[in-house]
Amino acid sequence: MKKYIGLLVLIFSISSQAQDYREIVPFQYKGKWGIVDSLANEIEAPNYERLKLFNDFTYAEFDGKDLFNLKTGEKFKSPGHFKATLNLENQTYYLFTNDKNSVLINFDTNDTIQLSRKYDYATIVQLHDINGNKTNSIIKLSLGNYKMILAKNDKKLTPLTNLEYGDSDVEMINKSGDAVGFVIKNKGYYTFYNDKYEILKKAKVQPNTDENNLDFIDEVVTKQLPTIYNTYVESTESYSSDIWDDSWDLTPYVAEPNVVSDYYITGNGNSFFIANKKDQSKQLKIYTKTYSYSKSYEMIAIRETKSSFFFDSRYMNLSRILFPEKYLKQE
Repeated sequence: MKKYIGLLVLIFSISSQAQDYREIVPFQYKGKWGIVDSLANEIEAPNYERLKLFNDFTYAEFDGKDLFNLKTGEKFKSPGHFKATLNLENQTYYLFTNDKNSVLINFDTNDTIQLSRKYDYATIVQLHDINGNKTNSIIKLSLGNYKMILAKNDKKLTPLTNLEYGDSDVEMINKSGDAVGFVIKNKGYYTFYNDKYEILKKAKVQPNTDENNLDFIDEVVTKQLPTIYNTYVESTESYSSDIWDDSWDLTPYVAEPNVVSDYYITGNGNSFFIANKKDQSKQLKIYTKTYSYSKSYEMIAIRETKSSFFFDSRYMNLSRILFPEKYLKQE
């Protein structure tokens, strides 16, 4: 990472390390993010506005300024805001964007590639040949304002063309659920590509005579798809969104007071609270939520304030609430 590395504030080592628990974990207090260690000691005060987690709860990026390795406890200067994880030429790169440009970084090799443009996000779509074998991939690079470019899968993110497209101007061409190509609609024409980035055909967009027909490819050209790709294929929308419930069951984690910490989770029917074993009259209402970016992680939120902490058995020992006790006392 070409020495964006700063000095670690503190590294803690406990027995949970053997179980691959994280040395440090983010928390949120009144809408601001901070860091605690595995003993719930505050490492970074809650002064950050935004958090992004990536690489399976390994890295935490704050405000485009600081970057933490949650496994080792290391702190780095971030090269920008984290945007996406990209597999380029069979290597994992992370896309960051700062005020000047975007940067690709491979943490394993310390390879850093400065890009000439700024990208808001990036999405890779795996391409296949008509027999279902993986071949290339196409990368959608968002420029913001509903604009994007298409790039080949290489470390330079070489543009497929010199044109910018709208977010809704591209669709994948699928066979049996696998993308075997894609089509671009631009200036009244469709351009069909195969998995090798080769242009198979250009076709004129036909007038839509049915106002209820919202298909990306018009009916006349759709009938030509089997001929264009020499097999049965169909188009699919390039973007989709899902509505999902981010709650999860907290019941298995209801516990009796323990010797590890003064605070523990208790429940009453469908309601859950953080209780203090030294003062049973003080209970904080909590509910479950999920932090989701490229992957979902389980969290607990304190109802009265914009405060929350991670509570995920894959990454931390749940015998302790990883939230500074001094803030619980203020709730």
